[in-house]
Amino acid sequence: MDDIFGRLAAAFMTIVALFLVPVILISLKTEDAVQSFVQAEAEQFVDESRAAGYISPENYLTFVNSIGRAGTFEVELEHRSEVAYPVTEDDAGNPADGHSYRTGYKSYYREEILDEMFGGGSDEPYLMKNGDYLTVTVKGTGSSITNAFTRMFLGSGSGGTMAVYGGMVGATGGLT
Repeated sequence: MDDIFGRLAAAFMTIVALFLVPVILISLKTEDAVQSFVQAEAEQFVDESRAAGYISPENYLTFVNSIGRAGTFEVELEHRSEVAYPVTEDDAGNPADGHSYRTGYKSYYREEILDEMFGGGSDEPYLMKNGDYLTVTVKGTGSSITNAFTRMFLGSGSGGTMAVYGGMVGATGGLT
């Protein structure tokens, strides 16, 4: 009697393994393909925006719609622009001469960028200047088959960042 239960359990585990392993392998390959696609789309979007010196509403919407066909993603944008500000005190704490300044970066994020492009009812490009930095981060928010298996067997899903890409505006070899 014990031998029958053992054989049934072994047969059940074999059947599960024969169907489960190929499904996991296919889902891993699919996730790799989606990862590559999203990375390529992010690179194209950033490179076009950097070369143009602005983010056009059409380019942004094309990018978001394109990756949206491959899954559910959250797109984060960051534009860092170098700014100069006057120095009020020197390093010793003495009042500055009024002619000194320092430089730093001011960051603008997705909400500000989209508000400038789509706010006010008109589609206006978001302008950047030579030397600024543009970075796009794409995070997967949907649940894939791979995430479901990972959660089932390991207790946590992978999800997370699918693509990060950025660079300097105007740094394409010929733009000033």
